[in-house]
Amino acid sequence: MAEESKGAWKETKISCPKFLKVWDNMRDIFPHPYTLKDALQFIDIVSAEDPQLTFAIEYNGHFAGMISLIKQPEVYRKSAEPGFWIGERK
Repeated sequence: MAEESKGAWKETKISCPKFLKVWDNMRDIFPHPYTLKDALQFIDIVSAEDPQLTFAIEYNGHFAGMISLIKQPEVYRKSAEPGFWIGERK
C-alpha cells in the first residue's frame, strides 16, 4: 500500500470525529472502534475490486465519505444495492 494512502487515512480519521454516528447506521460487519489496521485492510480489499464498486466522496478537495455498490447473489445477480456514508463536519 502506498504511503500517501496511509497518510490520507490518518487525516480522514482526524477530520471525522463524530464517526460513531455514521457507524450506528452501518451493517453489523463494520467494526467499532474502526482502527488504522481496519482502514488499511479495507483499502487493500477495495483496491483489488474488478470492476471497481467502491468510491470516495470528495467535497472541496477533502475526503467526505464513501459510496459503493454491493453485488447481489443468486437470482438478484444482475442487480446491486447502493450504500453510502458521509462524515460530519468538525
